Amino acid sequence: MMENECITSQGLDTGLQLKTIVFFFSYYAPVPNRGGVERVVFNLKNALNKSEKYMVYSLSIDSGENLENHFYLPPHNFSRILKALIEKMQVKILICHVNIGLNIVNEVKKLDCKNLHIYHHHHGIVATPEYCFSLTVHSAKNTSGIAKIIKILFFPLYFCYILLNAYRGFLNGVKNSEGYILLSSYFKSDLLRLPGIKKYENKIFSMTNPHVFSTDGYKRYDKEKLVLFVGRIHYHDKNIPALLDIWKRIEKQNTEYTLCIVGDGADRKRLEKDIARLGLKHVRLEGMQKNVADYYKKASFLFLTSQEGWGLVLVEAMEYGCIPFAFDSYSSAKEIILDKKNGFLVPPKNNALYADTALASFSMEEKELEPMRKTGYEHIKQFDVETVAARWEAFFDEVLA
Repeated sequence: MMENECITSQGLDTGLQLKTIVFFFSYYAPVPNRGGVERVVFNLKNALNKSEKYMVYSLSIDSGENLENHFYLPPHNFSRILKALIEKMQVKILICHVNIGLNIVNEVKKLDCKNLHIYHHHHGIVATPEYCFSLTVHSAKNTSGIAKIIKILFFPLYFCYILLNAYRGFLNGVKNSEGYILLSSYFKSDLLRLPGIKKYENKIFSMTNPHVFSTDGYKRYDKEKLVLFVGRIHYHDKNIPALLDIWKRIEKQNTEYTLCIVGDGADRKRLEKDIARLGLKHVRLEGMQKNVADYYKKASFLFLTSQEGWGLVLVEAMEYGCIPFAFDSYSSAKEIILDKKNGFLVPPKNNALYADTALASFSMEEKELEPMRKTGYEHIKQFDVETVAARWEAFFDEVLA
């Protein structure tokens, strides 16, 4: 039955009986060259599988290439197959890596497996009413045909629908698991403000995302007058309008710096049109790049204008001495950026101050910037993948104790 309904490329590991089995479950298969969750699960899984005590298998509900120790499950009603796998492999811990993930939460509730410890790991921000409202507006604006008309005519109902689904995802995830894992301890207070969550406070804790270093220690790079943006070209998720508005304000000051945008996405053509409409002259669109490290090495600064669960690009930039800017609009930003010590945090939605702060940093001497670059590297050592994997292993030990 299972062989026809789920796929694994390598079968069961030969050391299966010698280690405790842990399942990492997410929407998409873990691969190193995709977005945040996929890359995080890939790196964490590989690091944990060096353990003498635990073997991690990943599962997803998409389809794709064969991956080592990975199962693909059907996107709907997958709980029956998942339960069979758990019982056959005697899995002890199931970690669901989700962004709210109401569908996964509801399906996992059906498992009813004895001696299975279930945890949900939320990889995004805690969705506030304001965030849900902006998501509703974006969805209504960027839909076409009859769907667009319906969303606009019934906008209040549509907003309530999105808000309710987000809230139910959090509540059900916390309620129907042994623990709910956030990316930063700063998110906990955000989550506790939601109705009905407070009584589950002792279930909520945090685990930061891991970073895989490719350097052995801090190195100085020859920096160019380059500001980097790295991410998917998606107007709502990455707050591209704010990025363009900030850069327009900067260009008005006749800056010698260039904004280099690395990434691709559904809104690429819209971005090209907006760059032309705004008359921006110092912007380069590099598209998707396999080796982003080369850009981090050259860039003096990195701009991030979106709300992120973790903001992995901030950590990646700091490894190569690229000083990051971000809005202080999501809780975990404070854990990564120490304002004016290893980067710059700007009050939310203040594009003018963001531009002014950037312009001031552009005029700083390298002897002022170099200590910030070095502090950034030292600060992110705590997010090293081996360090984070050790925390996970200690967590597994505690669960099974």
